[in-house]
Amino acid sequence: SISAGGQHSLFLGSSRTAYACGLASSGQLGLNTTTLQKTPQQIDLTGVTALSAGYRHSLFLSSEIPLASSGQNVEGQLGDGTFQNHLSPAAVWCCQEDWDFNTGSGWTTKTVTQTTTTITVTTTATTLPAVG
Repeated sequence: SISAGGQHSLFLGSSRTAYACGLASSGQLGLNTTTLQKTPQQIDLTGVTALSAGYRHSLFLSSEIPLASSGQNVEGQLGDGTFQNHLSPAAVWCCQEDWDFNTGSGWTTKTVTQTTTTITVTTTATTLPAVG
């Protein structure tokens, strides 16, 4: 499996090992560095089953961190509940479609369990303080 981003590429090897090369200015390679990589380097993530390269971010499914992201996060695209860039893969937080920013209700943490053929999602609700 391969995926091309804005200025970086991701590769999935046969041993479920992920590799990345290209621009790393926002951590999108997931290599814990912002140094440009001219050749594919192994990402420190175990049992990768799927990957996707975005403009300056990357997403991973793996046995170590079921749903992970790295790279630029200025618009919250990493899904971790922050606007901070990540240089290495970090766990993704998911939220419900009916999130209410006025009451702070609807936020959930989803634990993703992956098997070889299915992905099961278990949801735990959490209420955050009201915004504004």
